[in-house]
Amino acid sequence: MIRASNAESLTQEYTTQCYCANMLASTSTQLTATSCNIPCGGNKTQTCGGSNAISLYNNTLYSPTRIVSPVIVPGNSAISYNYTGCYTDNVSGHALPVGPSNVSPMTVEVCAGICFDQGMSYFGVEV
Repeated sequence: MIRASNAESLTQEYTTQCYCANMLASTSTQLTATSCNIPCGGNKTQTCGGSNAISLYNNTLYSPTRIVSPVIVPGNSAISYNYTGCYTDNVSGHALPVGPSNVSPMTVEVCAGICFDQGMSYFGVEV
């Protein structure tokens, strides 16, 4: 797969689901950080969203942010995504429309790789 370095974000859901997009849905709003509180299926030290909440990341090459702990794309240490925050998400209007990619066990890094391979600038994880 060709990896596009200008993809902006990705998300993870249901501890095995990964969502991607180049734009966040206008219906999604930022929540408090505590709303994203469920561990990822593949790495219990990582958070994969919460109830109707998605952990959102953006590609640092596409849109630099001030977040200090980037997620490195597996196999490509030059590409990373930064945590953007916890956002609303539900089945009638996903924050990121591409997905889900169901992988078990899911980690933030796995989702980053999936969305980067699809040329997406955002990714997100959700339980």
